[in-house]
Amino acid sequence: MLIRPISKCQNNFNEVAELCRSEHSPVYITKNGYEDLVLMSMKDYAQNLARLELYDKLAAAQAQINSGVPLIDHDDLFAELRGKLKKQ
Repeated sequence: MLIRPISKCQNNFNEVAELCRSEHSPVYITKNGYEDLVLMSMKDYAQNLARLELYDKLAAAQAQINSGVPLIDHDDLFAELRGKLKKQ
């Protein structure tokens, strides 16, 4: 875990930002010795958002399965999709 005081960010922001990018890890920023902020690269943030969206979709799919919604057979689904593509 990378932890830096906010004074380090104020004086050397580029160094802290490069640390985020090179380590692909968030940097936890403290203020007066207490956790205050988290700094991470945009690339890593986007990957985390995509992961959360995937987890949400998987949870929704599992909820459908648990509620007894009929499942679509893999082969039938792809046959239907191929048919739609041929019509285009």
